[in-house]
Amino acid sequence: MLEYAKKWQIDLGMFKVIGGDQTSVNSGHNGGAFRELEVMLKRTLQRSFCLLHQVELPLRKLFLFYGGSFTAPGTFGGPIGELIMSDNLPKVTKFKKISCDFPRLSEEVLEKMSNDSVLMYKYCVAVDTGKPYLFNKAKNKIDRFVNNKIGPCSTARWITLGTRILRVYMSSESYNSHIQETSERLATFIVSVYYKVFANIKRKHRLTDAAIHIYDQIKFARDVCQPEEKKVVFQSIQQNAYMANPESVILAMIADKDKNVRERGVSIIQTVRASEAFDKYIEVQSGVKRPKRIRKFIVPKLNFNCKGYTNMIINKFEEVKGPGTIPTSDGVSVPLRPPKRLMFMTKLDTYEPVTVPPLVEDLSPEDLERIKQHPFQCNIPCHSQAVEHTVALVTKSTKQYRTEKTQLAAVLSTAAARKEFKGKISHKRFKLAKDKDV
Repeated sequence: MLEYAKKWQIDLGMFKVIGGDQTSVNSGHNGGAFRELEVMLKRTLQRSFCLLHQVELPLRKLFLFYGGSFTAPGTFGGPIGELIMSDNLPKVTKFKKISCDFPRLSEEVLEKMSNDSVLMYKYCVAVDTGKPYLFNKAKNKIDRFVNNKIGPCSTARWITLGTRILRVYMSSESYNSHIQETSERLATFIVSVYYKVFANIKRKHRLTDAAIHIYDQIKFARDVCQPEEKKVVFQSIQQNAYMANPESVILAMIADKDKNVRERGVSIIQTVRASEAFDKYIEVQSGVKRPKRIRKFIVPKLNFNCKGYTNMIINKFEEVKGPGTIPTSDGVSVPLRPPKRLMFMTKLDTYEPVTVPPLVEDLSPEDLERIKQHPFQCNIPCHSQAVEHTVALVTKSTKQYRTEKTQLAAVLSTAAARKEFKGKISHKRFKLAKDKDV
């Protein structure tokens, strides 16, 4: 990445945020790619791990908990796994609705989603209402989406897995009691937790909303999961709660609509800055220059009984070591009261210092005072779908063109064309002509 930036004369000082999947290759706090990039740049970057991938992981664990398995890449095993692989499911019968205050998405949001995501949304609304159809107000007709073909199963396409589970649940009266119970528990989790958080991410997709989505996931799971399910789901959330790091929580606080929450967020930034300024002062007084420390981005220990996202992580204050007195210009020593350092507990049961989010570390004291009156604005997404689409486009261009310049031109022109013509061209306009018309 650095070589590419230097080759195309991209200012490295512009790098503020780095995002991607939360695999250990990227997220490792010792040798991960993001960590290594920060060490090379000698400064920290704001992390943005894809929440759309994070919300899938508890569903994966719960699927395995209820007897599902992965027999081969793209195939599922076990009683429930073999059933959802089938394309010949019984007709939809009368099923019990699972009321969960499921959010309704606007047409504008749905237009930006994939066909698989929209189909699953329709299934979730159907399970929430108990009706296997939707009324399309725009077209003034009933949408019997249960007749639509569901996409193929894959370990990389959890949207289609969830849709197929809901389809099985809607015809579960045709199966034995074990399948009925399993499909109902999985459907309850999908509608009440998984896709509910997924829909909220689609509605509020900014980086400042990331910590709130993690809290919602905890809250929804706490409300509907059974005790044995909570152990599985909470363990998965704890293991992958990168966006519950204090930096993400602080960003959410200073962007909150509640003025009191924003003031608390600003107060935390000021406290962290005070302890960092004190460390620099001690360094100057002692004459010993310490190497700049690049913080380690570690998943925090979560409080699953919290009442809000601001109390989601465990904090404590630690005394900052320093001299007991400080000399004045008159040669008189006066007592020195060092500030307290704010620490947070990591998932490793160790404590690390809370750091200011890199995205706002350059804000002046005046800017922080303005945040108390007006929420912090940020248009950076909390998911990496756009990056994945671009990666697919780049991969395709490398197979078609030889030089980097032509590959880059192809990517840019294709992306611009997609943006310009999105929603204006339909496949219906390109139907093949009938034989008699040829």
